[in-house]
Amino acid sequence: DPRAKALAAGRAWGRQLESPAPHGKKMGAKESIDHLVGALDELGFAPERRESGGEQQIGLRHCPFLELAETRASVVCPIHLGLMQGALEGWESPVAVDRLDAFVEPDLCLPHLTLEGTTR
Repeated sequence: DPRAKALAAGRAWGRQLESPAPHGKKMGAKESIDHLVGALDELGFAPERRESGGEQQIGLRHCPFLELAETRASVVCPIHLGLMQGALEGWESPVAVDRLDAFVEPDLCLPHLTLEGTTR
């Protein structure tokens, strides 16, 4: 299953991103989102903080693999989803990324963030 393999590869990549918290200290939701935005910015995603209905969101305005994603979204997008999931898991964050809505606009992808213990 290419999608599952891509998601696993993305998670492995994300877990390798450096944790912003000192060893043994857990981050809060805001700090986790701030660090995720910073990491995504360093990787070239041009992220922007957003809010919708009182919920924090991140909009991804640039895909570093846009040409490939246009023809192979079933592989590229799961890698990006896994990257965010793996990073937050590795940081033991109270925030998770449930899904990634790709190309909701030509230059916008939306990861859906949730707090630990909540569902939508």
